[in-house]
Formats: sequence, C-alpha cells, structure tokens
Amino acid sequence: MYILRIRTNQTKCLISQVNHNGALSRRFFSRSVCCCKPIVQIKDVQQLPHKISPTYTKDPSTAPKNTLYHLSWPKDQHPRNVFLVKKPWQPHVRQAMVDFILFLAQKYPKVNVIVEPDVAEEIEPDFAFVKQPNLPSSISLYTTTADLNLQRIYHKSDLLVTFGGDGTILKAVSMFSSVQAAKSTSSTTNTNLVAVPPPVLSFSLGTLGFLMPFHITDAHSVFAKVHDGTAPVMHRRRLKCSVYKDARTHKVWPTGVPPPVFANPSSDPTASLEQQQHTASVPESVTFAMNDINIHRGPDPHLTYLDITVNAHYLTTAIADGVIIATPTGSTAYSLSSGGSIIHPAVPCTLITPICPRSLSFRPLVFPGDSTIEIAVSPLTRGQSTEISIDGANKGVLSPGDKIVIEPEDDGPVPGAHSGIWCVAKSAGDWIGHLNGLLGFNSKFGAKP
Repeated sequence: MYILRIRTNQTKCLISQVNHNGALSRRFFSRSVCCCKPIVQIKDVQQLPHKISPTYTKDPSTAPKNTLYHLSWPKDQHPRNVFLVKKPWQPHVRQAMVDFILFLAQKYPKVNVIVEPDVAEEIEPDFAFVKQPNLPSSISLYTTTADLNLQRIYHKSDLLVTFGGDGTILKAVSMFSSVQAAKSTSSTTNTNLVAVPPPVLSFSLGTLGFLMPFHITDAHSVFAKVHDGTAPVMHRRRLKCSVYKDARTHKVWPTGVPPPVFANPSSDPTASLEQQQHTASVPESVTFAMNDINIHRGPDPHLTYLDITVNAHYLTTAIADGVIIATPTGSTAYSLSSGGSIIHPAVPCTLITPICPRSLSFRPLVFPGDSTIEIAVSPLTRGQSTEISIDGANKGVLSPGDKIVIEPEDDGPVPGAHSGIWCVAKSAGDWIGHLNGLLGFNSKFGAKP
C-alpha cells in the first residue's frame, strides 16, 4: 500500500490512496497557500531490496594504537536504503532532515529514504514549500503503516542516520535492541534472531555529545565518505539483558486472577513444587543495551535489596536506591552522575555503579567485558515495584525473586562484526578531544568557556 499526495499550484489538492485490495479512493481538499513541486510519494518499505551489510577491518600497521576500523561495502555496491531518525517535533531538526532528503534526491538519486510512519506524516507537508533548482519531479519516502511491526524497516536499512542529540541515537538504536524470547518448554529453544543495527551516522543540531562527532554542517561531505566506503568507524559494545520472572510471585490462580504478592515467595502455601523453584529457565524478554541497564526502587520510599553475582560468584547484597550496569559508552551517562568511572569506548569491560548506597564502602566496580552479572531482587526488599529501564526506556517492574542476567552480546562467527554498534567517527582522537571540552576538567568555578 502506498499513498500518493499530489500538490499543484492551485488551491485544490488531490489525495489518492490505494489499499491492499487495490481499491482506489480520492478526495480533494482546499489549501490557502501555493503548493509547489516536488511531488511526494509515500510508499511501502516492502518494495525495497533487502539490506546489505558492510564489513569492518582494521589496518594491521596501526592496529595496536588505532581504535578505529574501516567500513567497506560489498564489491561494486553502495548503501541503497538509508533509515533517517530525528528528534521529534523540533522545527529546526525537521528542516535539517528535509534538507538532507533533498540533498540525497539531487546527488544520490539511487538512494532510497526510509522514515518512521509518524515522521513521514510530519515532514511531508514541508516539501510543498521547497523552492530549489534542479529538483527531481518526485521524491519517495518509504515507511510502513503505523499498525504494522517496524521489523519491516529493520530488514531493509543499510545505514542509520540520526538528527538530534545523544538521546536521538539511543532511541534509534533501541529500535534494534529488543527480541522476544521464545515461549518454549525447552530451555534451549530460541528461534529469534537479534536485530543488529546498521552503521550509525549521527549529526548534531546544537550541542555536541559524546556520541556525536559531526555537526549538521558536515552532512554532505561525511555522507559522501560513508557512501563511498572511505569513512572510519568505532565499535561500541552492547550488553544483553535477560529478564527472568519468579514463578512463585507471578503464578496465576485457576480463576485467572493473579495471587497476592508475598514478601517472601516461599511462604506461599499454594505454590506447587515447580512453582517453588527459583525462576523460569526461559527469559521473559531479552533486550540489548548500548548505554546502561538501571534497576531502581521506583516510587517506593524504601531502599531496595539486590543480590549481585558475578560469574557465578556471590559479590554482595546491595542496599541502595538501585544499581546501574553500564557499558563503556554508558560510562559518561547516568553512571557518571552516580560517581562511576569514565571508560574509553574501546575498553572491553562492564561497570557496576550503585545509586545512593546505604553503605559508603560500596564503591563503583569495573569487570572484564566477558563477565556474566546476575542481579536478583531479594525477598528482603519491602517494596513491590522495583523498576528496570534500559537506555532510558522503562522495561517494567521486578518483584522479589525476579532477576536479570547481563552478559556480553554474542559476536557470531566474526568477532564484533555481528554485534554492537558501529558509529561513523572523525578520527581516533575524537573521544579524547571531546572529553575535556564537554566536562571542563580543572576549570575554575565561574569561568566562561
């Protein structure tokens, strides 16, 4: 299904819609402004070819010191489908996206533009006011209908381009972060495939962040390098977070009504032998985090008790407002505000940072990147609404007995090639150069930047 919106230089505009059954409907509406070309066609993303994936290599001569890789597209191929994501409902950001689409239409007519359904609706009217020479007669925006799963977009995207700030990048990447664990009686059965994001090209509109080396004014030159396969990229690791629910607190009575929550699930006299086991063998959900995983006490005024295990070895029971599990990329986010260390993105490690712990002796910790960390909500926790969020998105509530297991993302047959996030970078010194500029190390109080 696609919608063709035609604007003329008259006061009448025609909308023609073709549904899945092939039926055509038309309606006219009046406008008080002059409509101009180009014609905008909103089409179904299913019409596009399947995505192509680049390869990432490192120059052996600079490998010991260089943290960047080289992006290469398959032989005689270039990115065909570009997925654009923007900060919502900001006029200057919307205009930047429209300008970039016009640039692609003029300089790279074979590149297809993909946007989210709501973005297509938001930016489509802006093309009526475009007055530039040498524009094509029509511009196509590919998307999917709002009621359909966005997986259709994921499988078509060769390149991900964001317009906004660090939060926009997290939002865009989070679209590729979730898979629903298979509901199976076998603990080893999981037929779902992980949605691996395409390479990410990010443009800042305003302040620069830790994830954004490029300002929007660099858009044309930087995209040319990415299109030609000459751009350097940095690999940023993700964490795999599996949520397991305790059957003793989440069992359903025969009437279909959830039972009362017991502070100590083992005290439930109606629990069967199977329900008295600790947790299910199959996770309820699996999500991949670029920044961090945050377990917090939520609205309850009481501190939460969290049993922490690392590589099957008991570490401690944290009594705090919560705990942050962060990647090196996320070390400059919530973890930093909570007193955690700043870690270079190329360092393979995982951070555990407490949030307002009761004991001052519980300090932030850094573990090797291949560590498996298990955090369970202790039965000693008085509250019943311990919250979990991943990359700033709320992922629900954990009850006493529930746990999460955090481990590195599977690499696949080629280490790093099929995991993590590949971000287009300027140079190997980007991160170090931005560090002092963004944090202002050793600056005098009150001094102007």
